[in-house]
Amino acid sequence: MERVRIQIGPTTIKQYGRFHLKNHDVYRGDQAIPSFRYWIKLENGTESEEDVGLILMKDSTFPRFINHVLGWLHQQYLNMYALQQILENTLNSGEVEDEAREEDIQIQQYHLKEKQMQYERIVRALYEIAPDAQLDETLSVALRERGQEGA
Repeated sequence: MERVRIQIGPTTIKQYGRFHLKNHDVYRGDQAIPSFRYWIKLENGTESEEDVGLILMKDSTFPRFINHVLGWLHQQYLNMYALQQILENTLNSGEVEDEAREEDIQIQQYHLKEKQMQYERIVRALYEIAPDAQLDETLSVALRERGQEGA
């Protein structure tokens, strides 16, 4: 059985602000398999880029791109909510104060904070190119409460 490998093209095909759309190449052995998708990468001011998922080539026009990023943000918000619930369950899991539980709490807090910071970076980058973009109302309320919307 031939291995399938995925390769992200180094060349930006389209760019919207700090968002770069790059080739998403799939190979089985040496044979290229069309994926009809671009990787979305966010230039974050360092040498690395943040992965913002895949988008179908046909959906890479600016309006559809904005809708795609808004959908991605909604999914990330739901993921953060789930992580927050897991953390709260761990914190409230009883009176056991062992090292493993403390380590779990630290790991969960770290992952939640990383997700929150990534979410906020993506929101800021989105507002740079689409200042009128409308986040899901529940997301807007949560960001306003944290003082982050439009930051």
